Amino acid sequence: YMDYFKNIGAMSVAGMMMTACTLLLAPFAGKIADKFGKKEASAFGLLFSAAIYAFLFFARIQNAWLYCGILFFANIGSGIFNLMLWAFISDVIDYQTVETGSCDGGTVYGVYSFSRKIGQALAGGLGGFVISAIGYQVSTGGQAIVQSEAVTSAIYSVTTGVPAVGYVVIALILIFWYPLSKKKMTEIKSKLDAMNAEVEESL
Repeated sequence: YMDYFKNIGAMSVAGMMMTACTLLLAPFAGKIADKFGKKEASAFGLLFSAAIYAFLFFARIQNAWLYCGILFFANIGSGIFNLMLWAFISDVIDYQTVETGSCDGGTVYGVYSFSRKIGQALAGGLGGFVISAIGYQVSTGGQAIVQSEAVTSAIYSVTTGVPAVGYVVIALILIFWYPLSKKKMTEIKSKLDAMNAEVEESL
């Protein structure tokens, strides 16, 4: 926003929009999950968001406010995934319980939390590496630096291209690798109910 659009104000608006999308979607997250399934809804949301970012990548939007307006819809798609992500943890715990007969929710959540922190650290480092690779000039003495047109264009390409590709990859992982579909979770819930019923009878 600072180097490509020359509009710092739009950056604040874009940040608030991400929060607004989450707040707008939160009341409907449960209904969406019940109707379509967490995996299915997340994959669709990610593909929708990827399509918006791909459009932005090729459109080369010059107006920051138009960019923010289009970005709002991309945030809705990724927002669905972000809301469902936390529910995936309980699904994995249920799946692990049925498969092994042992409920180790703390271990599952601990592994997830640790993996998330590693991912955040790698993402931060990768961002710095990419900025350096495209030739971004950093001010070391407080002086104002005007980035070249090639650098600002590369910033725009990375900002729109990386999410487009990344969201497609995550969606494909969900579709073809992540096993806990709506149908599968219905089966798991039934097995859990049966296991709980056996435990109650034994007591």
